[in-house]
Amino acid sequence: MRTTRKFSKTEIKALKAVWPVLDAACRRHWRDTAVGMYDQMPTTNLNIERAFREIGEGMLTPREREVVELPLRGHSADALGKLLGISSGTVRIHRKNVYA
Repeated sequence: MRTTRKFSKTEIKALKAVWPVLDAACRRHWRDTAVGMYDQMPTTNLNIERAFREIGEGMLTPREREVVELPLRGHSADALGKLLGISSGTVRIHRKNVYA
């Protein structure tokens, strides 16, 4: 058990000696973990897409749903109007309606 926060020179030397093995093991572990995560992504992506399609369903107009979806996908407020071909004032009105 460590009693100090700082590694001694002896400890650093020992760590440097085993570093190649530790490095290889960590890289392999994380590579294998990443592959496992990517195997699950198609289902996750489908769920996310379904959530975007269904957001506010039955409560919001199609345009209001777009005004909600696009920022969630990372678009800025300025980009919203440009993407939807509407003015920033119209975007604000849609947002006001969504919040209501």
